[in-house]
Amino acid sequence: MVDVPELRVENRRVSDPANAHRRASPANQSQPKPKPKPQQQKQHLSPSSSHPLPPPQVTQKPKQKTVEQRLNLRLRQELPCYVGTKWPIAQPHILRDILTSEDIQSLLREYQSKGRLSKSEDVESLCRKVRGHRHPSCIVVLAMLILVDKGYTIGEVLRDQIFDDNLPLVVVNHADPVIFSWDQSRKDWRQLVCFEDDDTWGVQAKLDICKWQWYLRVPRMKVSGPSFEAYEGKFGPDTVLPWSSKSKDGEVMKHDRTTGYGGYSAVYKCHIDERFHGFHEVLKKIGLGDGRGFFALKVLNTYTADEKAQISNLFQNERRQLSRFNGVVHNHLVTLLAAFEQENTEKNFFVFPWAECDLSAFWEKQKPKPGDAKWIAEQLKGLVSALNEIHNPAQNSQNLGTQVFGRHGDLKPDNILWYTPYKGDPKGILVVSDMGFTAVNSELSRSKQTNGKPRTPTYRPPELDIQGAKVTREYDVWSLGCIFLEMMTWILGGQRFNSEFKKSRMTPENGVNTSIFFTMVGGQPIVKKEVVQWIDTLRSHKRSTEFIHAVLRIVQDKMIIPRADRRSRVRDLKTEFDRINAKCKEKASYYTDPYKASPKAKSS
Repeated sequence: MVDVPELRVENRRVSDPANAHRRASPANQSQPKPKPKPQQQKQHLSPSSSHPLPPPQVTQKPKQKTVEQRLNLRLRQELPCYVGTKWPIAQPHILRDILTSEDIQSLLREYQSKGRLSKSEDVESLCRKVRGHRHPSCIVVLAMLILVDKGYTIGEVLRDQIFDDNLPLVVVNHADPVIFSWDQSRKDWRQLVCFEDDDTWGVQAKLDICKWQWYLRVPRMKVSGPSFEAYEGKFGPDTVLPWSSKSKDGEVMKHDRTTGYGGYSAVYKCHIDERFHGFHEVLKKIGLGDGRGFFALKVLNTYTADEKAQISNLFQNERRQLSRFNGVVHNHLVTLLAAFEQENTEKNFFVFPWAECDLSAFWEKQKPKPGDAKWIAEQLKGLVSALNEIHNPAQNSQNLGTQVFGRHGDLKPDNILWYTPYKGDPKGILVVSDMGFTAVNSELSRSKQTNGKPRTPTYRPPELDIQGAKVTREYDVWSLGCIFLEMMTWILGGQRFNSEFKKSRMTPENGVNTSIFFTMVGGQPIVKKEVVQWIDTLRSHKRSTEFIHAVLRIVQDKMIIPRADRRSRVRDLKTEFDRINAKCKEKASYYTDPYKASPKAKSS
């Protein structure tokens, strides 16, 4: 974006003060004619009564709108409004559909018939210039003029060489505005003469037309290439983004309505009119259809100067990881649609498909139903497979020329999203999201990452509490094992049962009550006895099935193991959960019929 220098206002064309004085002189003003006295209306008597009847009503025909009024109204009615306002938003290709050649020519001829546009102007030639036939387009500029009732100045504006490519216009001195445009050939700012006639352009009209330019040129975000690469951009501080105030099914959107907060981020539900984005193909590719036009806007906020560098690093890392790992690569990974920054706002933005809720909210809102276990088995398999894609990103190894390994680093129910419907199935799909702490390293460095601040207190593995311990990919295995244990709890008793489980394992650690899954004894981590007892409770539950027993065995024996080097690799877990899912598909009794555990299967 070009910095605006100190601009010097050149000679301005204003009305002749003498003429202005003459116009204001009382001698030159016509005296008002006296109003005629209203004639007394005759009373009409009813044939059967002496009471007077009301006078006959005169029906007046509605005044026909001018072409300019009709086009002004059409722009306001056919365009969505920016969220929280009544200001319509547009893009050039949409304006081209609304302002057709026939409409523009009718408008110009109307101006000529009223003496507001010179009859020497060639209407058809002027129309071609506006729509960009062998010329730079001027369709946005014309829409701006129509919306401030100055469309008749289009000829003067074009003679001043103002086209859509010359936008944005810059205002200097809001009390007595002077408008400049960037001259690309001279690489300098140029004062625009066409706006200097004070008879035509008042202060408010100048300010309004410069405001309209931002609403009529909102950016069009779209993915690109065969791999559906996310849109990336950097916008100026005045750029109006394409969030509309109402969805196509009538839901009113609010710019200040958040759906969740993280440490430095907030998530908003927003709506983008289907004409304003290019995400249709990728949404279809990942099985989410059009998503009814709803999207999730994740905003990373910076509150202090010290946080600015930290947030910027988080933003850049998450952007890179989301480009590597997405729903095109694996259907159980979240898909990034756009990532951008806006100058002078200290904010960074991500755009994702809108999810119904996260896994925590899913457990609260949904009650387990008979047959859900089959869908759950498919989701467990998919989540493990998605994590394997992060841990062993084969598609990136070829690009980097060496084998690389990844780690998510922040797995928890809040970072697993539920999308519905998925490929027409109302049960939907669970996907892994939030890659802000994801790391990708070479084989030599993958186990040499030092432990840092716990990011998921409840689901963090013991190695984060051990001095000098290495953080490896098995960090994620522990976290996922805790989530799977809560999933089995939900199947058997819903969220109420999950709350009981959390309460049962709430113990003091370093003076603070916590629901983590391990405790330290003599400086060494062990799984909390309350967790072990809970697993036995689930096994002995009257509705526990062979499927639940199989998942509990893997969780206890291969995932929530205090020593990281003894946990299973996610690649091996993938094989285990593939087998479980296959059994669910083979026979319904595997996930529906009660299963009695043998004494050996119970925890010691």
